[in-house]
Amino acid sequence: MAEKHEKQSALNKLMDFVAQRDHSELELRQKLKLRNFEPADIDWAIERAYENKWIPEAQTLAQKVHDSLDRKNKSYFYIQNYLKDKGLPGTPKNLNIEIEKISHCLNSKFPDFDGSDYEEKQKALAYLHRRGFFLEDINEVLP
Repeated sequence: MAEKHEKQSALNKLMDFVAQRDHSELELRQKLKLRNFEPADIDWAIERAYENKWIPEAQTLAQKVHDSLDRKNKSYFYIQNYLKDKGLPGTPKNLNIEIEKISHCLNSKFPDFDGSDYEEKQKALAYLHRRGFFLEDINEVLP
């Protein structure tokens, strides 16, 4: 009887998590493990969640997260590492969107940037590179 109670507790906690936002399977497993649920109870709860379609398909969730991070002007490199950390598959790179993000970051940090000052150009390049943008993409934007 206690075993069934533990499984149900794990499922209830999982439902609490997915009610707040979408989670990958890896995230849910980690969060349930931190709550000291047994691996068998976690497996059972995850299975029920898939049966009830509470956990989205990995590729669908990855694209949703990618789009959300794109809107926050995060670099493709940052996004891919974030997805990997969440146990999600990678997503394709859109060079046009990446260039828009670089331009936005450049204009936000350096509003008067015109590319004529070598030192300022180096600072802008270093700033964008630290944010995870690839050099070949940065060179598409910098004058």
